[in-house]
Amino acid sequence: MSFRRILTLSTGAKLPQIGLGTWLSKPHEVENAVEIAVRNGYRHLDLAFIYENQDEVGAALKKVIPSVVKREDLFITSKLWCNGFRPEEVEKQLDEGLAQAGLDYFDLYLIHWPVAFKAGKSLYPPDTENEGWIALDRGVTLADTWKAMNALPKSKVRAVGVSNFSVPILDELIKATGIVPTVNQIEAHPLLPQDDLVAYCKENNIHITAYSPLGNNLKGKPKLTDYPEVKEIAKRLNATEAQVLIAWGVSRGYSVIPKSVQEERIISNFQQIDLTQEDIEALNSLGKNNRTRFNIPHHYTPRWDIRIFGEPEEETATNNPLNLLLLFKLRRRLAVSKTPTTLGPGDARPLMTEPQEQAKSSVFTLSEEQIREHYNVKDYTERVYKEIRQPHGVASNADFYRQENGVRVPNITFLRLHLYHEGRLTEDQVIFLLRRVTEIFTRESNVLRLPAPITICGDIHGQYYDLVQFMTSAFGGNPMKTNYLFLGDYVDRGSFSVECLLWLFALKIVNPTSINLLRGNHESKHLTNYFTFRLECTRKYSGRIYDAFLETFRTMPLAAIVDNKFFCVHGGIGPDLHMISDIEKINRFVEVPTKGVMCDLLWADPAPPGSDQLPGRPLFLHNSVRGCSHYYTYDAVCKFLDDNNLLTMVRAHEVQEEGYSIQKYTTKEWPSVITIFSAPNYVDAYGNKGAVMCWDGSEMAFKWFYHSPHPFWLPNFADAFSWSLPYVAEKALDMLQAIMNVIGPEEEEKEGQVVSSLPSGSKGLVMSHIYGLLRETGPEGATEFRSLPVELNKNLGSVSISVPKHIPDFQHARTSDIQNERLPPILVPASEAKEFFTRKGVYALKPSGSQLARKVSVGTTANSSPSMRKQRAEVTLALVRRAADLMIKSARISGNGQEFGAKGGKIRGMVNPQGGTSLTAAEQERNEVEMRVRRLLKIIEHLRELQASANTAEEMRAAIRFVEEEE
Repeated sequence: MSFRRILTLSTGAKLPQIGLGTWLSKPHEVENAVEIAVRNGYRHLDLAFIYENQDEVGAALKKVIPSVVKREDLFITSKLWCNGFRPEEVEKQLDEGLAQAGLDYFDLYLIHWPVAFKAGKSLYPPDTENEGWIALDRGVTLADTWKAMNALPKSKVRAVGVSNFSVPILDELIKATGIVPTVNQIEAHPLLPQDDLVAYCKENNIHITAYSPLGNNLKGKPKLTDYPEVKEIAKRLNATEAQVLIAWGVSRGYSVIPKSVQEERIISNFQQIDLTQEDIEALNSLGKNNRTRFNIPHHYTPRWDIRIFGEPEEETATNNPLNLLLLFKLRRRLAVSKTPTTLGPGDARPLMTEPQEQAKSSVFTLSEEQIREHYNVKDYTERVYKEIRQPHGVASNADFYRQENGVRVPNITFLRLHLYHEGRLTEDQVIFLLRRVTEIFTRESNVLRLPAPITICGDIHGQYYDLVQFMTSAFGGNPMKTNYLFLGDYVDRGSFSVECLLWLFALKIVNPTSINLLRGNHESKHLTNYFTFRLECTRKYSGRIYDAFLETFRTMPLAAIVDNKFFCVHGGIGPDLHMISDIEKINRFVEVPTKGVMCDLLWADPAPPGSDQLPGRPLFLHNSVRGCSHYYTYDAVCKFLDDNNLLTMVRAHEVQEEGYSIQKYTTKEWPSVITIFSAPNYVDAYGNKGAVMCWDGSEMAFKWFYHSPHPFWLPNFADAFSWSLPYVAEKALDMLQAIMNVIGPEEEEKEGQVVSSLPSGSKGLVMSHIYGLLRETGPEGATEFRSLPVELNKNLGSVSISVPKHIPDFQHARTSDIQNERLPPILVPASEAKEFFTRKGVYALKPSGSQLARKVSVGTTANSSPSMRKQRAEVTLALVRRAADLMIKSARISGNGQEFGAKGGKIRGMVNPQGGTSLTAAEQERNEVEMRVRRLLKIIEHLRELQASANTAEEMRAAIRFVEEEE
């Protein structure tokens, strides 16, 4: 029999626990099913606009209201379909749905999916640029839609909620609007229990309604009702398999809406049974090794380019609902005002003094529970992805090339997916791209003149998977039909710089007037050699390819004027730049200089807050963070814009927590400076958003997005063998320590046995320096060695401080990474080290002897180039061996007839036959040892400085020989 359990929502409304679902019911079947259900006790009906059967439900309701049931005794749910997400469309679709069902109101109205389609009559609007795909609407946010839902008249809707929302989406929706949904309708059954989502909703007083409680056969897998465990329980309880599965959902405390159109099943589904705890645990076990989600829109026909649940089947989707939720569009005002205004001349607006005054949304973070829900991870020993696809191989010429008007060009469609799946090109194909794009760049002027509409993008920094995410028709625009301007810095820091450049260069070749690429400060030999791009090129291709990229970098334009309004550049302006014509006079076909107009264009930054309060209000200041170029003040920007009849400077160059920032407004009521950064979660540590700026000629929109998953590379593209070198070297240190442990300044005879003391302070210092040396010579990130000996801990100092594994927030990340924003030191071959250090005054020989003394520091960062660490690791063992040799030399003390020798495997002092060793002599010996150890530490320090400038292992060996000569 039916217990007819009733649940209470947060609004106080009463909801029958078992309802009738109408999804996937065939035409002309729903009317009869609803009538049967109501006549047999159902009071909970689930409808939706997209089911296209609400008119049949309405016909059935006319037969049972009021003869069988009063309207107020029914609980009827319907849902807003994805083409009605724009706020002005929400109530219109509601009214249409009410008319179809012949009702005055719905008890519950849900957002059906967390994704918006293009508005219009079509329920599945086709993407005209991508056949077989849905056209998504990025001009509306989920927050906008949710606010419109909550503004619906209570006379038409009693409560509102959502459907198919995950924990991260729910969490951000609540943060963005402050409104908690009443209900979240989700797919839930023993194969997909969604425990973490259920727990989250319970904690936030959000009722769960489970659709497909019996599973379905959308994937062609065995029906859940056919599982032996289900059949066994049903047989024992003299119940149907459906009743068992419905009872499982009921036992979890939420409502369930099984669907059927057959009278017998409709009636039996409503007859509730109780399960034992053993039955529930048996059903729970079904999904542990066979987790299955049946309803994934990414594989619908037509397909949805959206990654809603984070399932492996959605891996190829390029859009994320969180982007829709947090999309921020400026209409009338780019300020803290809640009233929308246009970004343009006209209405008065509050003056923004600093970028911090902008309204900001909360930073997106996932709790441990949310991570488990999002990726369906039960514990951290379980793989998120059960299998990894094999990377694509090397592209064939037949796939890579295509003919266009008799000219050979790259196949853009193939290349995008080929690179996405880690495919490679042949070196001839890469050279083809570089030569063709270099010819195009060479023909372009230093300053591009570009029309609207256009999408402007900031730094990419090797984040290919984020690049292809926003270069879609649903977000930044189809790259074949949209004007794009990139502001530079395509390489370094990320692991896919080569892929970013190959993809963008191929687009430039196919569509040279629409894809516009400016040069950034990282497009230089100096920075790519210091950071990771050179190593990436040589690892994935060869040095020949790296050199070809450098030639291309030297031909890239330096700035752009957009719509005769915006001055677009990577960095900014300097004191030597007055007019746009000054940029045209630059010879850009060179390496980036460290001073002058070209340097300022690529390196300069806006002045920090408070600079306009300095005495004399200087226009430019020395850029102490970058170590070159200038800071430009608000007054300097206004003067430059006025002199050139422009409105705003748009630049990149600095990571932004929200993906963009807006500086103080000018007297023309436009922002003086807009900074765009398009690399979300920069270096996989910052947690920032990425953003692009869209300008259509009259309205400006900033669209932000979160980072996309990407394949993993070991730091510095190391192979497993290179990565293991520091750990092998650590074993060598263990042996060295064992040797050192038996060398003691004193020994004592106790009960006829020789007892050797542990290493004292000076030896501990040597070991701590060697450990520090190893930490710096290993691949980046390999900084964690196992616990050091207790006797060495007190000597480690700063060496013992490891790189933090977790950076708590954006500001901490930026502070930790600030040294990498600076102009790096020039790397000098060690074979020239002596002349170089003498010329620069870094080291000088003391007049009293040959000991080397440090005078000043060279370079700007604590560590040497990441791209050299593999080569440096190759000589680590040589350095350890050299240090051990020096230690042994320092330990040998002659004079007074004493020396160290071996006895019984122990090193011990020999007694002077003339008499015992006096205390004065022992103290003198210890002092001499300490002096030699200090000398050794100086040598090791110098070795480390020389090693930092070594390009090859051969140069490192030359540096060691140089130190030996100085001895």
